[in-house]
Amino acid sequence: MKLLRHGPRGHERPGLLDAAGAVRDLSAQIGDIGAADLAPARLDRLRSVEIDTLPIIAPGTRLSVPWHGLSKFVCVGLNYKDHAAEAKMALPTEPILFLKANSALTGPADPVVLPQGAAKADWEVELGVVIGTRARCVSEAKALSHVAGYCVVNDVSERAFQLERGGQWVKGKSCDTFAPLGPFLATTDEIPTGNSETGYSNPEYDALFKEQEITVDKAKRNEILHKMQEILVRDSPYIIAYYAQAVEAYRSDKFQGWVIDPEGVLSLSSRISLTVVSAVQ
Repeated sequence: MKLLRHGPRGHERPGLLDAAGAVRDLSAQIGDIGAADLAPARLDRLRSVEIDTLPIIAPGTRLSVPWHGLSKFVCVGLNYKDHAAEAKMALPTEPILFLKANSALTGPADPVVLPQGAAKADWEVELGVVIGTRARCVSEAKALSHVAGYCVVNDVSERAFQLERGGQWVKGKSCDTFAPLGPFLATTDEIPTGNSETGYSNPEYDALFKEQEITVDKAKRNEILHKMQEILVRDSPYIIAYYAQAVEAYRSDKFQGWVIDPEGVLSLSSRISLTVVSAVQ
């Protein structure tokens, strides 16, 4: 399923994206999509819904963050070699983990508001991994069994705030609207994971999550496609297991950190479009 929430801010309603790309309303089946609804039994109940009978929502309706009740927004820093090189920082020997404020969350097409004094606003296309069941001291082999699904995240940063003004990264990463998320949460059954040796099992997937196409050069696109294959079968289990050795990952928590870092700095009226693609050409 591709679960989402639609409607004005503060008055969102549950929905899903059908096979034709239309937004369907789930209000008659569920009050909203919250943390508890990402548990396996709740998701199975939603899968039994006859999608073709659901009302179609008018095109252009605002989309919000696909679920509410997120308790932690866990990020992985410097997880992309080009990004580390661009920042002139050494590759970490262990994962760099940090938290982004939940108040930074906003809908995928909502405006990003730059704070006063912003000089080096930046953005990154990231894959979000959403936890469906609590995880603590889990092994890599069992880590993905705790995942409810995946989503696209736009990790907006103000690099001067983050790197040039002392302290931790929070003030450069957690400004209001600095985490557009969506347009939907793709449950794990939507994702053809395959394995790191053979690749994805479903060659029909070109765009796993798509808002609009992002233009990247061929070399960088190829590197991202290769990396995407590793994310679902190797990197995600490692990060979840690494984090959960010390801190419990609660239902609806989100991990992000698999990234393409574009060139350029955000300015007023900039428009951003994101796509996470599969490893299949």
